[in-house]
Amino acid sequence: MLPPPQIRWIEHAEDPARNGVIDLYCAVFAEAPYFEKHDLQDVERHTWCRFAQHGLVVAEHHDRVVGFACAIPLTAHPDRTIPTFVAAQPDFSAEPSRTVYMAELGVSPAARGLGLGARLVDARLAWAHERGLRWFVMRTDPDQSLSARIYQRRGGTPLANLQDLGMVAGSNSRYRRFWWGPTQRPGT
Repeated sequence: MLPPPQIRWIEHAEDPARNGVIDLYCAVFAEAPYFEKHDLQDVERHTWCRFAQHGLVVAEHHDRVVGFACAIPLTAHPDRTIPTFVAAQPDFSAEPSRTVYMAELGVSPAARGLGLGARLVDARLAWAHERGLRWFVMRTDPDQSLSARIYQRRGGTPLANLQDLGMVAGSNSRYRRFWWGPTQRPGT
């Protein structure tokens, strides 16, 4: 039996996992339900560089990136439509300044079904809680999400309204469902 992938935090943008994260990002978001096409330089600029300085955790197996997940305080998100949309929802009752945005989550198809997505989510929730962020929000496809059940098992609930991204998303899936919940489950 192979050892489980190792989880570690990226501490700087020059980390050797850079290419592995960028390649995996392009691969997982090219799959259903998103079918997105990404330019490697855009992913480097808008995902790698941004999250390497906030919260980027990777899963590696024999120095190969097999998973990644990003986090940023909600109020620090550069796309202001995200915190604005979340804060305006009547069923979101957390303080935006104490909320983490659980951004990208990707796991290599070869590493799926091993609980790696859950481990990456748990690492981000602990990271956020240690920084005083008591709530999380995440955004995903409303119908075919691979990650929604991970968040649901951690106390997450869906917000009632869908966000309409229009054609800006460059995705076959133009609507997104937000989930929110505590960064620490009761009793932990």
